[in-house]
Amino acid sequence: MRLKGTVASLGPKIKGKARMINSPQDIFEVQEGEIIITRGADMDLTVLFTKIAGIVTEEGGIMQHAAILAREFNIPCLVTVPKVADLIKTGQIITLDTQRGEIKTSPYE
Repeated sequence: MRLKGTVASLGPKIKGKARMINSPQDIFEVQEGEIIITRGADMDLTVLFTKIAGIVTEEGGIMQHAAILAREFNIPCLVTVPKVADLIKTGQIITLDTQRGEIKTSPYE
């Protein structure tokens, strides 16, 4: 499966474990190097930027809080990815490619 979005912060192509953030409580479960997936981004996510490998949001644009922080921390970020919060699950291995503006998953992973 390939999902397209808007590039908010360029970075290297990365492959890693997805972590869905549905509520502020979910931030305590985030592990080093994960790619976080969220519908929108708020200030609660700020503490994660020293440990995550990338971020993908379903809503928002390149000037939202998560996108700005991703650029400051040099973390790959895609925004406005339709239905990403419904299609990607915690623990799923994904590839985040900000050069192409896409997320790839494999049914074999």
